[in-house]
Amino acid sequence: MSIPSNIAEGHGRASNGDLQRFVAIAHGSLAEVETQFLIAERLGYISEKDAQELRKQCMSVGQVIQGFTRFLKQQSSSGSSRSIGEEGPESTGEIYG
Repeated sequence: MSIPSNIAEGHGRASNGDLQRFVAIAHGSLAEVETQFLIAERLGYISEKDAQELRKQCMSVGQVIQGFTRFLKQQSSSGSSRSIGEEGPESTGEIYG
């Protein structure tokens, strides 16, 4: 819940800088989730197989977050300003690159 909530909060702010900051926080939340999965595996709450699948999914989410971060940095360095409701990286496919 924390990862998308942080991204949503950042999007609700007025600037790209705020959004970048909250996307970075979301990336930190992903690290927390990965740690929780590791602990759950070590305590026997989830199987090794399930833990491996969850780690793969975390890697995938991390790649999306990193792509989004790159997109936002490119927007900032090019002098583009973001307004609420403006098309985002998902419409260009850049989020995954």
